[in-house]
Amino acid sequence: SEIRSVAHLNEAEQQYFETKMSEFAALQHCDMKECPGCRSFVERKDITNLRVRCSVCSKKKGRSFDFCWHCDNEWSGPTTSSVKCGNEKCEHPEIPAIRDAVMVTLESLPQDIKVPNRRACPTCGRIVEHNRKACKMIICPRCKKEFCFLCLDLKPVCLQTSNYYTKCKKGVAPKQTVIPVWSQNAAI
Repeated sequence: SEIRSVAHLNEAEQQYFETKMSEFAALQHCDMKECPGCRSFVERKDITNLRVRCSVCSKKKGRSFDFCWHCDNEWSGPTTSSVKCGNEKCEHPEIPAIRDAVMVTLESLPQDIKVPNRRACPTCGRIVEHNRKACKMIICPRCKKEFCFLCLDLKPVCLQTSNYYTKCKKGVAPKQTVIPVWSQNAAI
C-alpha cells in the first residue's frame, strides 16, 4: 500500500508489481522455473535430480509430463540424473558461460596468474563473475558461501595453504565444464 501511494499505482499496476516481486523472490529462494509446456512455475523439489514433473501439463495430457531442468525438453533416458537427461543435445544452459569464459588477471594478484572471468559457485552452482579489483575470494550471492576464485575451494580450505593475495598451492582450477549440484549442507 505504501509503495502504491508513493508510486501512484492503480490496482492493475499494483497487482502486476506484487506478482513480479513474488516471482522474483521465489526464483531467488527456491529452485523454480517455467515449465516449457504450459509456462506455469514448477519447483524442483529434489535438487539432485534433473527430471521434473509438471502437474498442470500432466493433468492436461492425461499422463505424466516430465521435462529436463537443463534443456527444457521432455524427459528421456534414465529415471533420474543429476548431470543430463537422455536427450542428445542436453546441456545446462549456463555451461557455455563457464566453458567459454575469457581468461583474465585479477589486479590484486601477480599478473602472470590468469583465471576464467566466470565461475560456477562450488556449493550451489550459481554463475558469478569477479570484479577483478578485490582479493581472490568471492561471496556467492545465492548461497552466501565464500570461495576462492582461483582454486574453487571454500575460503577456510584455501587459506590453509595461501593468503588472499597469493597463488593457491593447488594452482588455478581449469575452466569448469559442469555446474555443481547445490550442496546446502557444505561446510562454511
